[in-house]
Amino acid sequence: MAPESTEISRAIEAHYALWWTDEMKAAILADVGPEGLALIEEISSFANDPDIWIYGSTQQSYEDVQALLRQKYDFLSDASVSRIASAAAYGWK
Repeated sequence: MAPESTEISRAIEAHYALWWTDEMKAAILADVGPEGLALIEEISSFANDPDIWIYGSTQQSYEDVQALLRQKYDFLSDASVSRIASAAAYGWK
């Protein structure tokens, strides 16, 4: 059974850090199962798309990523969007 959208946001808010770790993956997997983990990995990959980050300033790209996440994954909470975008920005600094 696929996790509900609120469960995805809660898992991101509770466990998503600045970079992927085995512990983070295990905690997300425990909360939302393999389908939820795969979706969060997809969201992370989307937020880290080089085409977003290499052409603009870090601040502008951060804002663009937040807007794009809200469009594509409109079920995400504001806190989870912020956490994903912050991790992506950290990775591109």
